[in-house]
Amino acid sequence: MDDKAPTVSRLNRLARNIRVAWGVTGFFALLVIISWGLVAWMWSSAVQPASIAQRAQHLLPQRTTAPASACAPAALAQAPEATASPAVSTAEGPTAEAGTQPGLSADLATQLNQLASTGKPFQFDLFVMSKCPYGNIAESVILPWLQAHPGATDFRLWFIASGDASSGFDSLHGPTEVAEDLRQEAILSHYPAKLNDYLSCRNANYSDDNGWIVCATQAGLDSNEIGALAHTPETANTLALDVQHVQTLGVHVSPSVYLNGQPYNGSPFSLPQNAQANTSCNPSGGQPASVKAILDPDLQAKLDQLAADGQNVHLELFVMSLCPYGNMAETVLLPWLGTHPTGVDLSLQYIAASNGSDFQSLHGPDEVTEDLRQLALARQYPAKLNDYLACRSANYSDPNGWIACAVNLGLKPDDITGLAQSAGTAAALRASLGRANNLGVQASPTLYLNGSVYNGAIFDIQQ
Repeated sequence: MDDKAPTVSRLNRLARNIRVAWGVTGFFALLVIISWGLVAWMWSSAVQPASIAQRAQHLLPQRTTAPASACAPAALAQAPEATASPAVSTAEGPTAEAGTQPGLSADLATQLNQLASTGKPFQFDLFVMSKCPYGNIAESVILPWLQAHPGATDFRLWFIASGDASSGFDSLHGPTEVAEDLRQEAILSHYPAKLNDYLSCRNANYSDDNGWIVCATQAGLDSNEIGALAHTPETANTLALDVQHVQTLGVHVSPSVYLNGQPYNGSPFSLPQNAQANTSCNPSGGQPASVKAILDPDLQAKLDQLAADGQNVHLELFVMSLCPYGNMAETVLLPWLGTHPTGVDLSLQYIAASNGSDFQSLHGPDEVTEDLRQLALARQYPAKLNDYLACRSANYSDPNGWIACAVNLGLKPDDITGLAQSAGTAAALRASLGRANNLGVQASPTLYLNGSVYNGAIFDIQQ
């Protein structure tokens, strides 16, 4: 027994050593397997298109250079593209006063610079309709800021539409806009580094339904492939994610900006002073030759045909009274009304929010006050409203500009102020807001023609 004891002890130690060896070998084998898995995953992510879940983030790539007229509607792309300064503390981007190009609004630039100065990437969401001229302008002024501040934001581009992948999609500017949404989704999913160059070209010719082919080629893309990718279930599902997110937030207006998940309640860009002045409906104010707004030819043809057929024409225009685009719509519709004095009428409705006796509007308290003034005129001096609007549309950005417009029409400003502050005018504004809410109207301008929404452009900006 004494001779066997050392042998048993040695065997036990050997068994323990074998178990330890197997354990160590298994551990290292597990590490090797994990390493191979990580390598395979990294390789797959690098060479395969982004998944739908990854694509939902809409990360827009940065670009180091920009063409001279990049990201601006053709009617406004006549000067070299202005870009924001790279200096975080002072860069505000181009403004309306800086030249003939639309510019990043000073207020938005200030907020972006403050967020960037923290050194922490912030969330920056831009919601657009791909064929909306104002969505294109917003892209044109935001992209240079992003290029000047690489890594400052998690920038995401979302498309405003309705529907789903199974039943199909609808968008304000029709089927061609849905097709463009899908093309941009396809490019961002499969060739994200090319999207900036594509947008730079496409924003300048967005009204040309076939212009995307040239832009795809210029961006180094195969237009046949992009056309095919735009029709895949994967791309449709990606757009469906956009639609779902946009509807969850209740975003309907193009462009809309969210910063760190909160809506930015202002315009992302400023138009040049001359562009705003040229949209004036004041026949005695003159029209500088550079830029002007005109009644969209398709809308004019439709109105002319209705009038020629002897049909009554009822125009219901929904606006924010200090919105530049609402004013553009008024400036092009009023002259047409002036040449058709019978069988035609225009009813203005206002877009804002009410909370008991208080009102809120996108462009602040001054806009609510202007809404009330215009309603007061419509109630008390309806024959003078169109002339007031013609004058006011030319100086809407001046809070006191309404006084000169009233005086020029022989009206007393104090009387108009008193009427605007009356309970009857407040009730009229609530009724107008109720009309807009019942129809789900949130975009300024929105036009209803003989009771049906008009889904085309109201005006064009031209040289």
